[in-house]
Amino acid sequence: RQTLTENTYFMLERLNAVVSDFTIDYEEYFNRSIVGCSGGGGGGDSFVWTGSPNGVNSEGYCDNFTAYGNKNWQTGVDGNNWQLYHCSSINTTVPDPNKIYRGKKDDLSEWSSSDGIEDRNGCWNDTDLVGKPQSYGQYARQFMDVGDNVSGTGGAVGDDDDLDLGHGPDSLFKNKNVQEIYLKNKAGDQRILIRRALVGTGDRNNSGSIDDDTNKLYTLQMLRLRGFDAGKKHDFDLNSPGMYDGQIDTWACDYGLGFKCSGDSVGGAYSDYKLPDDKDDGWVNIFSNEITITDWNLAIYPSKNPNLSWNEDGTQINPYIKLNIEAKLYGGAWAGRVNSDTLKKYQINLQTMFNVRSNY
Repeated sequence: RQTLTENTYFMLERLNAVVSDFTIDYEEYFNRSIVGCSGGGGGGDSFVWTGSPNGVNSEGYCDNFTAYGNKNWQTGVDGNNWQLYHCSSINTTVPDPNKIYRGKKDDLSEWSSSDGIEDRNGCWNDTDLVGKPQSYGQYARQFMDVGDNVSGTGGAVGDDDDLDLGHGPDSLFKNKNVQEIYLKNKAGDQRILIRRALVGTGDRNNSGSIDDDTNKLYTLQMLRLRGFDAGKKHDFDLNSPGMYDGQIDTWACDYGLGFKCSGDSVGGAYSDYKLPDDKDDGWVNIFSNEITITDWNLAIYPSKNPNLSWNEDGTQINPYIKLNIEAKLYGGAWAGRVNSDTLKKYQINLQTMFNVRSNY
């Protein structure tokens, strides 16, 4: 019992140390909300964190790969490239070189008088975008109204009528019973993702069944990413548009911190930094096998980035995370020392709250 208590408290202390130097990554939560956790559960009311078939899988985490902001969904643009679209409330037929999403039209090439940008929901579309990844920085674009091409050259983006609305959509479509933690640092060039994952199973406690919680090793896993301004093709190629334009467009596993991935290399002086290739690429276990995390859930507040939603009183609070965790001794580590009946009786339930930095 002492070991169970000590290991669980140690886990919470380490999580608190990590969270205290980072803040909530609202961009990735928006990306996750659109892509969905598993199956076809992305977008709006259809998004869920738990429950079959669209919640976390039997391993405890989401099946759908978001690509962490490296990809985009747009028609006519390579989906493996980084590409933002922009929101506008103006209906016009004037051609524009930028990707402009008018309200909630299904195709970015069309202009619409829909009031999507004006109803505090941004301009993402819950029928056309479901299951499709969003490029990093897309959530922030939901709070901007680029209006029309008032300058007459260069398109609607970046001219005099661009308006910071201070209101937009939720990043977390469901901010309770959250199953994964997404964080970023103050500078915006490092990200941490944490999830609960099943990494071992079997009749570890010799009880004759593997259905017992103590026979399943659920631990916490971490993925650390580093951001680069490597261009829309993520390769530091001089011919790649967007390289060194001041916008982070590429997220690779942080090789310098020991996180290795198998996707494409970002090249240049960072050839060992590679893009994550799928939902499991680069993740590492961060705790021992002494205990198993039989259940956890989180609540994240507010559900919108408070800096972007400065025009909404209900979001003007310092972000924080509430965590409920249930842990038991893992049979694989304790079966030889404690009998199965005793193992089943040892359980600890803890609740805590992490205040995170309000840096964006």
